[in-house]
Amino acid sequence: MIGFKKIIVIFFLSIVGNVISTPNGEWLNTYDVGNVISTPNDEWLNTYDNPGLTCTGIERYPWQECGIGFNMNSLINSWLYSLIVGKNKDFSVIFPDGTFNNLKCYEESDGMATSGWECLFNDIPNLCKFNSIQDWTDNLIHNNVSESLRERANGIKMRDIRRDRSSFENNLGEIDYLFALSVLLKNIWNHMTPWMRKDLDKDYDNTLFMESKYLGLHIRRGDKVKSGEAKAVEVEDYFKAALEYLGDKSNEIKGIWVASDDVNILEEVRDISEFYFPLIYREDIVYNSGDKRVVTHSTWQDYSSFVTLMYDWEKLTSSELFVGTFSSNFGRLVAIFREAEGKPRSSSISVDIKKWFPL
Repeated sequence: MIGFKKIIVIFFLSIVGNVISTPNGEWLNTYDVGNVISTPNDEWLNTYDNPGLTCTGIERYPWQECGIGFNMNSLINSWLYSLIVGKNKDFSVIFPDGTFNNLKCYEESDGMATSGWECLFNDIPNLCKFNSIQDWTDNLIHNNVSESLRERANGIKMRDIRRDRSSFENNLGEIDYLFALSVLLKNIWNHMTPWMRKDLDKDYDNTLFMESKYLGLHIRRGDKVKSGEAKAVEVEDYFKAALEYLGDKSNEIKGIWVASDDVNILEEVRDISEFYFPLIYREDIVYNSGDKRVVTHSTWQDYSSFVTLMYDWEKLTSSELFVGTFSSNFGRLVAIFREAEGKPRSSSISVDIKKWFPL
């Protein structure tokens, strides 16, 4: 596999010198999401900026009546697919009627926003938002997109990407798939609204998770397990995986951040941790959600639930080691966030499925 440094050099040269060695290189010359991440790897996207954007791309992602984890994962995959395969400079997301009905933030935003996606994120360059397929179609007509192109317009879902896997992989070429997803995800995250950012930056009363190395766990016990879509994994297996990775450095771990859709998980983790991390105090094993089960379903969850979940995402991203399940969209997104922050890939461990593509 080609190393990151070589990939960085290839794309940096293609940008600053207009020297494109890949077949799909030309569209990269107009792709700039700004300083998306702090690592040099983001330079392959540093020329994507189109202030005159009219949202004329013919591909879109229709937001689903599911949790934000599923939708965010599907959105960045669909967006990347549109960029790589369709060579589209902009991409659209459609929020149908009923999406984010209970996500209200008038008070939190001091009246700057009222509800919906605007409570979470500001406008994102080259990602266009519409409230219906009709609004999106009307925009294409208004911007003189030809009828023949409009007839080809379609919504991209994960099943479409899986169906066209070979084309996707061939067009990716030397672009690293996981890294590319991380840049798009971090680009969305960097456009978070200031009130959401403020809520996420509130001081946590345990400074250990700001000053010391800690283990991050996401333990899935909810819908996918109950439906049989994913197998339940014993808590011991999470700890075994952590110790296998950490080895002699396990004593450097001072706390455990637990995220789960099981409100009863904390005491179980605390009890079992004594056999694997005996030096960690029980009070330094925390469950941010408290006594409520947080599932950010797009059609009925409120603002505070999104704050809790997004805070978990950030704390798990900052952990020394993350152990979760890649059968979970939440777990996969944590790994993608960690990729964006330059964490070693090996420090994001799945205790069930291991494969990354197609997600």
